[in-house]
Amino acid sequence: MKLRGKMKQKGVSPVIAIIMLLLIVVVMVGGVFAFMMTMQEDVEGMAEEELQEFLEDAGDDVLIEDHSCDGGNVNSIWVTNLNENRDYDVDIYLDGNHQDSITLDQSNGGDYPEDLCDDDFDDIDFECTDQGEGESLVFRIEGSDVASRMLTC
Repeated sequence: MKLRGKMKQKGVSPVIAIIMLLLIVVVMVGGVFAFMMTMQEDVEGMAEEELQEFLEDAGDDVLIEDHSCDGGNVNSIWVTNLNENRDYDVDIYLDGNHQDSITLDQSNGGDYPEDLCDDDFDDIDFECTDQGEGESLVFRIEGSDVASRMLTC
């Protein structure tokens, strides 16, 4: 038996199929975008928490213990890194002006405190003999103060 004539076509027209496909793709892309934004916010939050924890630890570990003077000029500044497992890269500021950057090696039991003015200290360019009364010495890590001391002679 042969079918004669046109069969009624049932289904979705090609235009409607394309529109539906585009809507599905847009919804999927939106879902992936929302998921990625949430992930990024979580990662940023965790990184911020870790940075804050690191800076709090550094604030506890890095000390400007004392200083001594000779003729109105500072001739020694003793600094200490109490952490036995981590070196700290610190920027040295004197009265708000960047002076130098140094690495405070992890404490190994006997070599601390170190004299910041000593020529053997990390090839530092910080000239202690030029420093005098009432200057503020600050150590910063990642822009946050971790240790400070007012130098008075």
